[in-house]
Amino acid sequence: MKKIFSLITAALLLVVSSCSKDYSRDLVGRWNAGKATLNSDIMVTIRDNGTLTAQITNTEMKPADASYLVRKDRLTIVFPRYSLSYKILSLDDKKLVMRSRFGRITWTRLK
Repeated sequence: MKKIFSLITAALLLVVSSCSKDYSRDLVGRWNAGKATLNSDIMVTIRDNGTLTAQITNTEMKPADASYLVRKDRLTIVFPRYSLSYKILSLDDKKLVMRSRFGRITWTRLK
């Protein structure tokens, strides 16, 4: 009986682990991360080498370079002086929906 229970548990763990989504490939691209001010947006370019660039449009500010890490459904963006952590709720070819401790965030993919 113990062997059957162990076998069923191992099979369930295998199924659950194989169903977890790998978001790292799907995140690569250009994103509009929303409004920075009334006249400017935050644009984020995510590369497949683990780096990204965030830029605020219509300003004199230099783009900010960062690295990122994806673990299961958690996206962590690491800037030189601080980091941001998000839980990925959904991701498709048009939208990325995440949640942070401050609320829900939606990014729109740019073509």
